[in-house]
Amino acid sequence: MKKLKHFTSRLFLGANIASVAVMMLLGYSDRISPVAHPMAVVLGLVFPFILIFNLLFLIFWLVFKPKYALVSIVGLLICFQPVRTYAPLNIQREPPADAMKVLSYNVYLFATFEEQERTDSMLQYIIGHQADIVCLQEATAYGDKEQVVDSVLKAHYQYGDTTNRKGEDVLRIYSRYPIIGKKKLLPSSRSASAAAFHLLVDGDTLTVVNCHLQSIGLSLAEKNAVSSMVHGEMERDSAREESRNVVRKLCDAAQTRALQADDIADYLASLPADRSILVCGDFNDGPISYTHHTIGRRLTDCFVASGNGLGISFHTSPFYFRIDNIMCSPDWEPVACKIDKKITISDHYPVVCWIKKRANP
Repeated sequence: MKKLKHFTSRLFLGANIASVAVMMLLGYSDRISPVAHPMAVVLGLVFPFILIFNLLFLIFWLVFKPKYALVSIVGLLICFQPVRTYAPLNIQREPPADAMKVLSYNVYLFATFEEQERTDSMLQYIIGHQADIVCLQEATAYGDKEQVVDSVLKAHYQYGDTTNRKGEDVLRIYSRYPIIGKKKLLPSSRSASAAAFHLLVDGDTLTVVNCHLQSIGLSLAEKNAVSSMVHGEMERDSAREESRNVVRKLCDAAQTRALQADDIADYLASLPADRSILVCGDFNDGPISYTHHTIGRRLTDCFVASGNGLGISFHTSPFYFRIDNIMCSPDWEPVACKIDKKITISDHYPVVCWIKKRANP
């Protein structure tokens, strides 16, 4: 019996060591470009599951053999950065009165094809926040609603957008500060775009990059199929075929996003070293991803620095991820950040952050 217990402990210990190694690989997989290795995008999606697995190992060892808990503890310490990136914990504090308030929101066409009341509610939500800077993605409004959106929001803010051709993805920025220039960073398509807007803030230039990067592009039928697979409601052969299709689209989109992230990172690197920067938008990629790591390489993720929990911003079943972000340059200090779940009109929740200029950046 004693030998069996010893063998079982060794077996579990080996499994724990293997799981720690896998956790390290997955946690730092955001350094791997999907352009060269398309399946790298899957690694970041699996990270939370292996993290939970290691936490269960930690609890198990603490109960039955505390000395072996050191394996999980060391693994979690090594993976502190990706763990914190995925699910940060911060002490909450009230934003000071002089903090700049930033709102980023994928408005999903302003509920264009739904009743007017939903569009009005969305507009009142945006105005009610009284943010200093508002970045909107998927901000096309069709028909009569375009005039409604313009008349309501332009009455409160200075305005800039990326509209060039009909059918392109539109980004909008509304600012209490003068907009003194703009530059398109990506060739716009129906599903992706990025642009830099230069704002004059207290005599200095603040460059705000608003972006909506490549989506997976699943049809409604494909989304329903994924939901059926998740809930075990699809036959094995059909599930296998559908999963191949989803993974293929996932990898194709990840490769495109990686190139877009590289272009945005190159642009940010080309700016003057002392330039104030904000990056807002829908990355269509999770916290552990090449996209997030590459764009945020020299920036601070405001949610990681001052938010709490998973921060899920995309909320269409069965896809629940934090893919919407606000990042800032080191001369700004994030003091509070949240994903606002009070409004559910879009398939995204808004991200609301307060940042304060550092006295000595």
